[in-house]
Amino acid sequence: VVSVPGTMLAIFVFLLLAGCAVEAQRKDPCINHLTCGTCIADNKDDCGWCSLPWQYKGGLQGGRCANAGKYRATCPGVVSTVNCIPGWKCNHTTDRCEEVTAGHGIPQSKCYEQCGLLPPTAPSMPGPTYLCNQTTFKCYKAPKGEHGFNPTTCHHVCHKRTPAAPSAPVPPDTCVCDKKHFKCHRVHAGTPGAVSCPICANSCQKQVNYFCNTTNYQCQKAKTGGYPKLECENQCTPLYVCDTSDFSCKIAPPPEPGVPLAKCNEECKPGNNTPGYLIGLWRGLQINSGYTQGEWDIHFDHNEIYVKGPNQFVFGGTTTFSGNPERRLIIVKITNSSDPINAPKGAQLELWYQFDGSTPETRFLMLCSGGPNGRAPKQWPVARIEKVGFDWTMTECEPLTSCRFRFRPGVEEPKHKIQTLSLIDDVQEPIKATPLSKKKQDPCTPYISCDTCLSHFVSEQCGWCSEPVVYPGGIKGGHCVQWNPSHNPFNCSGFRNFDCSDYECQQPQAICKKVPVGHGTNKTTCEKTCKNTAPPAPPTPPPPPPPPQGVVVCNHTTWKCDHVPAGTPNATSPLICQYSCYKQSPSAPAAPSIPTAPVPPMAPQPVALPWKCNHTTYHCQQVQPGTPGASGKSICEGGCFPPAPPPPPRFNGKYRGIQIDNQYKLGEFGLELKNGSYVLRLNGAMVSEGRIYVSGNRGNLFVQTNKPTQGLYAAIYSVNPGISVTHLTVVIGKDSTDIPSAYDKPWILGGKHGHEFLFFKV
Repeated sequence: VVSVPGTMLAIFVFLLLAGCAVEAQRKDPCINHLTCGTCIADNKDDCGWCSLPWQYKGGLQGGRCANAGKYRATCPGVVSTVNCIPGWKCNHTTDRCEEVTAGHGIPQSKCYEQCGLLPPTAPSMPGPTYLCNQTTFKCYKAPKGEHGFNPTTCHHVCHKRTPAAPSAPVPPDTCVCDKKHFKCHRVHAGTPGAVSCPICANSCQKQVNYFCNTTNYQCQKAKTGGYPKLECENQCTPLYVCDTSDFSCKIAPPPEPGVPLAKCNEECKPGNNTPGYLIGLWRGLQINSGYTQGEWDIHFDHNEIYVKGPNQFVFGGTTTFSGNPERRLIIVKITNSSDPINAPKGAQLELWYQFDGSTPETRFLMLCSGGPNGRAPKQWPVARIEKVGFDWTMTECEPLTSCRFRFRPGVEEPKHKIQTLSLIDDVQEPIKATPLSKKKQDPCTPYISCDTCLSHFVSEQCGWCSEPVVYPGGIKGGHCVQWNPSHNPFNCSGFRNFDCSDYECQQPQAICKKVPVGHGTNKTTCEKTCKNTAPPAPPTPPPPPPPPQGVVVCNHTTWKCDHVPAGTPNATSPLICQYSCYKQSPSAPAAPSIPTAPVPPMAPQPVALPWKCNHTTYHCQQVQPGTPGASGKSICEGGCFPPAPPPPPRFNGKYRGIQIDNQYKLGEFGLELKNGSYVLRLNGAMVSEGRIYVSGNRGNLFVQTNKPTQGLYAAIYSVNPGISVTHLTVVIGKDSTDIPSAYDKPWILGGKHGHEFLFFKV
C-alpha cells in the first residue's frame, strides 16, 4: 500500500517530468523540420533525425527532428545526423528484412526480432538453421552464410498467410491553427500556415501575458501589459550583486540590475572594482549638445574601461568606483587616447551613471562626464545641454537571453553604404533595387504542365495555379509559381501543390471525368455545364413479326388477311398482306410551303469586364478593359480595404538609434516619422522609406517599404520612457505574415529571421 505522502510525491514527480517534457518540446527549434534532409542540414540548432518520433523525457512524444544534445530525448528508430540513413521493415510474406526509404523504418535488430530471424551479429547456433520455402511452405536447411530460424521457430512461422486487409490512410502530420477557436486541424503538407501538429498544439493557444512576481520569482498572469510566458520565465530568475563588505553575492533588490549567480561568484573577489552588472559591452549614442553622430561602444572590464566612438575616436583607462546609490561615480584614469582635447592621456574623467529601465532583451544606462579633470554634472538635464564632456544613452543585452553584442574591429565600416532592407539586408555589399519591370525569373515558370510543375515541389517548392500568376506591379507569369511569399509574392486563383486532378467534360458522351489538367473545375461545376452535343439517335425499328403460317389473301370487305389454300389467286404471305391490306383514303392536295424567316446572326458574347477598387467606398466595381489598376475580381477584393491608421501624432518626430539583433549593422540609424510616413537612414544615407500602419492589436504595426524596393512586414513595438530619452524598441518580422510575438528568438537572431532596432527620442 502506498502512503499518502508517497502518492503526493509520485504525482509531483510525474507532473514535474511532464512539465519538463512539454517545455523541451516547445523550446526545441528542431521540431519544425518535417523532412530528414532539412533536419540534418540545420547545423545552427544541432538537429538530428529519427526514423520514428522522438520521445522526450517525461513521456511526451515529439516530432522526427530534435536537438538530443540539448534536450533529453530518445529515438526508438534510426538516428541520422550526417546523411539520411534508411531503416528496415519486416516483410511478413517472405519473412525477410527489407530496407525502406531513407529516414524511415526501424533498426535492423528490431526488424530481425519482428521477423523471428537471428541477427547477423548473433553468435552461431549449434547445428543448422532453417528457412521457409514460400512455395511449398516447408522448412529447408539454410545455405552456408545465411541466417535462419531454429527448427521450432521455422515450423511455427512457415505457413501460408492470409493477406492483411488494406490499412486505413494515415492522416497528414501537418496542422493549421484555427485562431478563432484555438484548435488545430490536420491539413495536407504545403497548406499555407501549416506546421507540424506538435508545434501547432503548443502554439495554437490564446495569447496570455505574464509578469514576474519578484517576491517568489514566479510568473503570474498579467491583467494588462506583461510579456509572453517564455520571456517572463527567462527574466523571472533572481539576479545577484556583489556585497563588497564581505565579497558575497546577494539577490539584487528590484529594480536594481544584477547578473546570474555563477557570474557574480566568479567576479565578486577583492581587487575587482567594476560591479558585475556593468561588465560587458554597451552600445549607444551621444546625446549632449554638440554630439558626434554615430555609434559609441563602451566595454567595462574588471578594472578597466575601453571607449570607441565615431571617426576612429578611442580612449581607455583604469577605473575606480565610488559614490552612493543615488550618485554612483566612476573615476577613469586615461592611459591611452586618440583625442588629446576631450580625453587627453594622463587626465582623469569623472563619470556619473544611472540605470534607465529595461526590456525583455536589453537594459538601459545613462552615463555622463565632465571635461578632463573636471566634475561630472549633478543633474541629467544639465548633462544634456553641456558642450564639454560626454552624455551617453547606452544599452546592453540582458543576461539569460539570446541577445549578443560583439565588440567592433579596429576599422569602421565605410559610411553612406546604401542597403536595401528586408528591412536591412545582412550582406556586406550594397544591393541595388531591382525595377519591377525586370523581375527576377521565377524558377518554376518554365514548367508548363501541372504534373511537371508539381514534380518540382520538393526541389523548388513549385505550385500550380489554375489561372496565370500575377506578380507585384501587374507583371503576369505562367501557371507554375514558386511558393516563397517573402521573396516571391504573387496573386493567383486555384493554387495547389499536391494534386493536378480536376473534372473535364468529355463529348459526345457528356461525362465528367477526372483528369490531370489543373484548370480548377470541380465536379459540381462540370456536371452543371456538361451537356450532350451529339445529334439525337434515330428511333429503334420495331422487332420483326413472327414467321408466316401458310398463305393469306386480303378481304376487301373486312380489310383483314384470310387464310386460303395454296395457289388461290392474289394469295401471299401473311407479312406482305399485313402491310398492304388496309383501306386507303384519297390524298388531300398538298398545302403551299411557307417561306422560313431568315435566322439572325448570333450576337457576340459579352467580354468579361475587369474590376478596380473604389478608394472612396472601398468596394470593387467593374471598369472598362485597359483601365489602369484593373484586375480580376478575386485580386481586387483581396486588396480593396481601408488603409490601417498611422501611429498617433505623439510618435511623430526624429529618432536616433541602433540595430540590436544578432546580425546588426554598425552605425547610427536615423528614423523620421510624420503622420505614418517614414524615412530610415544609416549614417546619414537613405536605407528605405514608406509607410507605417497600426494594426488592430496594441503594439502591432505593419511596415510598408516603397523605396528602394516594395515590401510589407509585420512588426511589434514597445515604448519605455527614460531619464533623458524615450526608448522605442521595434521588432520586424521576415514578411507580412511573420507577426512577431516576442522580443527573443527567432527575431533577435537577425538575418532571415527578422530585425530588431532600438531608437531614442530626446
